[in-house]
Amino acid sequence: MSALAVPFALIRISFVANLAYRLRFYTGVVSYLIYVLVYTSIWRAVYATGAAGGPLAEFPSFEALFTYFAVGWLARSFCFNNVDRTLTELVESGHIAARVARPVSLHVQMLCEAIGEAAFRAAFFSPILLTVLIVFFGFQPPASFGSFVGFLASLVLSIIVMAELNFLVGLTAFKTQSTWGIMRAKQYLIELLSGLLIPLSYFPDALRKLAYCTPFPVLTSIPNRLYLGLVSGAEAWSALAISAGWAVGLFVLAVVCDRAVAKSLQVQGG
Repeated sequence: MSALAVPFALIRISFVANLAYRLRFYTGVVSYLIYVLVYTSIWRAVYATGAAGGPLAEFPSFEALFTYFAVGWLARSFCFNNVDRTLTELVESGHIAARVARPVSLHVQMLCEAIGEAAFRAAFFSPILLTVLIVFFGFQPPASFGSFVGFLASLVLSIIVMAELNFLVGLTAFKTQSTWGIMRAKQYLIELLSGLLIPLSYFPDALRKLAYCTPFPVLTSIPNRLYLGLVSGAEAWSALAISAGWAVGLFVLAVVCDRAVAKSLQVQGG
């Protein structure tokens, strides 16, 4: 049996499970459209005041800024997963022991679930949202073919980064009475420091530098800037290297934490 047979089987199971509950994803299209329209309406007002000539001068037009936010929410719809929520529910219900006892590590199980959900969203969720944005709102194409390829590469890395972040947050359920506050704080930090709500170029210098010291820009700012061609050449390769570095680093940290949790459960069971 191929070493990839089990992960592919887990990814398929996750894909099919999400397919069974596809109606909730379709209703989510409306929510994402509302997010895009609200934030672009706010920034349309910013452009109308002439403030866009400052830090936002990197966006040549309002349409480019609209595309920035639309791409950001598209990327979020693609890489979003419920790994942290799933882990929390498994720990609270006591079913986590059965998951850990499987021949496949808990980390691999959760990562495959995240990839399966991303595959489902790519097939059934994001295309609907993208079609509406193109037909009704003037969504711009990528700056170039190279920009699009870089964007896709960064998107794949963002799936891994999001999955590992959620996995690490979910593991806190073993040490805390409730993780809901931690998950909500993580969500707010991602939305702010990733550049999803406000482009990082509009941040004060200190806050922008702080944001780039976290993995959050990998989820929105880097893919968006690659798509719009705001970074190219060596700068684009550097951005992808940063994304890959965070993906590998968080993966290794998740593996270490997963083994520690499994060992702890074995000791308690023994």
